[in-house]
Amino acid sequence: MNSKTFLTSAWSELSHKVLSSILVDHGAIFPIRDVIQENQRWFPPKDRPIWQAMINCLGDDTPPTIEAVSLRVNGATPKGYIQQIANMWTDEDNRRVIHHAVELRNIGMLADLRQLGQELASQENPTPGGIIDAIGNAQTRLAGIYANQTERDPSAKSVSDSAWNRMESLTLIPTGLDWFDETAGGCWLGYNYWVVAAYKNGKSTLMRNIALNLAERDQPVGVFCAEGGREDFVIGIQGMLATRYLLEAVNIDSQTQLRMSVLNIKRAWLEQKRGKELFNKLEWEALHAARQTYESLPIFAWDSKDHIKDLATLRHKVKKYKMEHGCSVFWMDYSQLFGKGDTLYERQSGTAINVQDIASTEDVALWVIAQQNEEAIKSKGGSHSTGTKGGGDADATADFSFIPSIDQDLQGDPHSPGAINIELHHSRWTASRGKHRHLVNPSSGLIIDKWFKRSLS
Repeated sequence: MNSKTFLTSAWSELSHKVLSSILVDHGAIFPIRDVIQENQRWFPPKDRPIWQAMINCLGDDTPPTIEAVSLRVNGATPKGYIQQIANMWTDEDNRRVIHHAVELRNIGMLADLRQLGQELASQENPTPGGIIDAIGNAQTRLAGIYANQTERDPSAKSVSDSAWNRMESLTLIPTGLDWFDETAGGCWLGYNYWVVAAYKNGKSTLMRNIALNLAERDQPVGVFCAEGGREDFVIGIQGMLATRYLLEAVNIDSQTQLRMSVLNIKRAWLEQKRGKELFNKLEWEALHAARQTYESLPIFAWDSKDHIKDLATLRHKVKKYKMEHGCSVFWMDYSQLFGKGDTLYERQSGTAINVQDIASTEDVALWVIAQQNEEAIKSKGGSHSTGTKGGGDADATADFSFIPSIDQDLQGDPHSPGAINIELHHSRWTASRGKHRHLVNPSSGLIIDKWFKRSLS
């Protein structure tokens, strides 16, 4: 077998390994696209319509199933050919699909170079102008191969059509903060939201309340817990649900204690195993109901054991869970723990830029918790900047930024309502509306405005 025949056979074989993985394991398209991009030319000519159809599926937010891909090739491949490729799938090939995608890209680039070489070899114009034109064309083609570029029509009509087509699929998701939803409409896909405050000032409280509200509206939400474990996040949400069950079951002025903090839940569980009851029967019933409710919600949580501090891994999970579970709202807790760099400023700058890019290119709403620097904490506001620790890149990239704070005058009693003040500090799209005060249960962090108002009526 000569080298040309061997390369053609290897090219086809690698193409089928890659395409079959996507047809069977739909989420595989994301890491493969990271390698292949949207370049049809790196596939053999017969398979190029299939890859384009898969890319079109992504544009339509549709999993690239055999049926969906077959519909979009629109007769450009032989009947049964896509099913035939899917039947080639093996578990081993699927495990090595990134390796296969890289090899496919390499052969595809070589095919591009060979095609360019054949075109140059066929040049017959010996004039200086002809030679210069041929060199210019070759340089352009080589730059295209080197730069891995995906070509899109940049004309006014094409981009205008694209913009208005996107309007048909716009999604608006209420946050549960009525004043913000009335101001901004809610949570927009493609935007990034920053929650910046000093330590222990309500950042995670705000995150859990919004995440719970989204999930209970059947909006899948993902949470990247770089600080602490995902288990504490889950117990925290369940503590909020248990608090709500208790508020629904009894009058807010009764003697039942609203003490469902993560620490108290852990202590009560251990004490019960030792024969000592820290919680009463009603509290255990509330926790049991909270656990059942939580386990039915579309909430996905990861922590550092899932390597989420690496932003490439995080981006992959965003892509995968958006496609497979419809998850289009994500939280990162907290920004200074993500990314790479020798200094805090390098990590924070890289994270801020990546956050904006992930939200925009993956068309998701990305909420980010960030620590505030000491000078901003001491100044007690008044600046246009949020004072994000690690520099001003978060402020420069944010679509919206919030500064929460716990009302210090209401701290200390875990059974009486406390308060959290939430300031819409910066908005790229609307006027800021100052601070808004919400009552919270100090132990669980559940916003309890409606129960408190009910008790006063």
